Amino acid sequence: MRHYSLPHLERPSHYVVFCDCGRELKRFSDRKSVTAKGQFDTWLEQAEIAEQWCSVCYQDKVEEAISEAGQFEASPSPLQSYINDLSISIRQALGQMDLSRASLEEKREAAKKISHLAATACAALALQPIPIADVFVLTPIQILLVQSIGRIYGVPLTAKTAFEIATNIGLGVLLRQIFIAMIKIGLPVMGGLLTSTYVYMSTYYMGRVAQVYFEKGRPLTPEELQEVQSSRSRAEERLRELEHLRKSDLITDEEYQRKRRQIVDEI
Repeated sequence: MRHYSLPHLERPSHYVVFCDCGRELKRFSDRKSVTAKGQFDTWLEQAEIAEQWCSVCYQDKVEEAISEAGQFEASPSPLQSYINDLSISIRQALGQMDLSRASLEEKREAAKKISHLAATACAALALQPIPIADVFVLTPIQILLVQSIGRIYGVPLTAKTAFEIATNIGLGVLLRQIFIAMIKIGLPVMGGLLTSTYVYMSTYYMGRVAQVYFEKGRPLTPEELQEVQSSRSRAEERLRELEHLRKSDLITDEEYQRKRRQIVDEI
C-alpha cells in the first residue's frame, strides 16, 4: 500500500491511497474539522488488512504466504529455507517430549517455547531491509506457529486450515497493527530495533492466543482477548524500559535476552 498527499491551491487537498499495483483504493479530502491525512489515519486504524490492497493483490499475497508455509522445494527460496530451518528447530523441540502423554502444563510450556522460536524468527526478519508492502513475509512463520501449537494439542492442520484459524483468532489484526506501527515509526523499510521488538511481541502474542484457542476449542471471547491484550500492553512497556537499558549499555545482551523471555512468559 502506498499513500500520498495531493495538495491543491483552489480546492481541497486530497490524501490518496494506492495498492502496490497502482490501483486507487481510497481518496480523502480536507474538511474544516479534519484534514485528509487525519481521515487516512482514522481509516488505517480501523481498516482490515484486506482493505489495504486491492482484492487481486491481496488474494495473491495470501496464496503466496500459504504456499511458502506449505511447500518444501528441492531448491527453496531464501524465505522457504528460513522457514525450513525454523520447522526443523520446532520439530527438534517437540521431539523432546511425548505429546500423547504430556500434561496440560507441559503442553503450555512447549507452546511457549515454540512461540519464542517463531517470535525470534519474525523479529530477525524485521531487521532485514524488506519493504513494508511485504509484511506478508511474516505470515508463513505465523502459520507454522499455529500448526505447531495445534500439533501440541493433538490437532493436525494443513497450512490452509492453519491460516484460516490464524485469521479467526486475530492474524488480520496482528498484521494491521504491525503495518500501522511501521508507518507511524516512519520507516521506509521493515528495519530498526523498535520494529523488531514490536514484531517479536506481536508474534508471541499470536502464539499465546493460539494456545488458549486450542485448549478451549473455540475462539477467545472479547473479554478473554482483552485480558491477554492487557498483559501484552504491560509487557510492551517493560520491554521498552529493557531496550533503554541495553542501548545505554547498562545490561549485557545475555541479560537482555533472559529478562525479555521472563517478561513475555508472563503474558
